[in-house]
Order: sequence, then structure tokens, then C-alpha cells
Amino acid sequence: MSTPPSAPDRFRRLLTLLGVLWLILAGAILSFQLGGPAAIEIEWVTETEFETAGFNIYRGDSPDGDFAQINERLIPSQGDPASGYTYTYRDRGVVPGKTYFYRLEEVELDNSRSSYDVGSGVDPVMETWATLLAAVSMIVGLFLLTLSRRQEHSVWKPARSQDLTQMSSGEY
Repeated sequence: MSTPPSAPDRFRRLLTLLGVLWLILAGAILSFQLGGPAAIEIEWVTETEFETAGFNIYRGDSPDGDFAQINERLIPSQGDPASGYTYTYRDRGVVPGKTYFYRLEEVELDNSRSSYDVGSGVDPVMETWATLLAAVSMIVGLFLLTLSRRQEHSVWKPARSQDLTQMSSGEY
């Protein structure tokens, strides 16, 4: 028959388990962030869309350089002459950490076209919140594992109780 683990052993095991779980959380965050496809979300808003057939999006490596169309088909118009619409397009053909510049082309029903600079975008290698959370998770996990190792090496002995009635005066 085995004896149950002592309170210090249970505490040490708990610290070890918690430390490992925090490190697993850090690994999951890093894996999720680094394993996902790179993408930049482009958003534009129209106020009105009178005779608008749709839109094309162009990407370039510099604001004054060559731009190439990135959407395969015309993005159809969703707004109407009285109200516009909010559009979103995800550019998945990007390299993380690289800056890209975008232009929007409005195509009218008569095939006339107007271009607008949309701005620039960078797909970060990792989102800031994920970097901070992964770092905190690693620090907490390593701290708990270190603490559990210290508990393993420390010797815990209960204080020795003495019968105070047996002590002579002055020994307190």
C-alpha cells in the first residue's frame, strides 16, 4: 500500500503542472499567429454609387511604382445612388512584415474608370497582443517551473513543539 504524497509534494506537482500549462499556452499562441496565412485587409467606404459597376484593387511595392491588379474579378457594386456601402477585401498574397501600397479603381457601367489611392498596409509577423501574451505566458510558466524546482530541493520540517509546562522559567 503506497502512502499518499505529502502536502509539499502535492504543491510542487501543482506548480509543475501549472508551469507546463502556461508554456503550452505560449506555444499555442505562437503557433496560431505564425501558422496563419499572411493577409492585409483593405477597407473603403462609398457615399453614393451612381452607375458604378464595381471595383478593382491594385497593389504596388512603392507609392510611385508599378501597380498590379490583385482581385481576379470585378468586385460588384453593393451601394445605390442614395447610399453608399462599406467594402472589405483581404489581400492574401503578401509577405509578412513587408509594406504594400494600394489603389482602388472604380469602374462605371459605361466602362469609364477612376483611380483612388487607398493607402498602405503591412501584415505584421505577429500581432502585438499575441507577442505580449506569449511573452507573459512564457515568463509565468518558467517562473512556476523554477518555483516547483526550488520546492523540490527545500526541506520542509514542521516546527518542533515543546511542552511549555516542562520548561523552567527563563527558557521561553
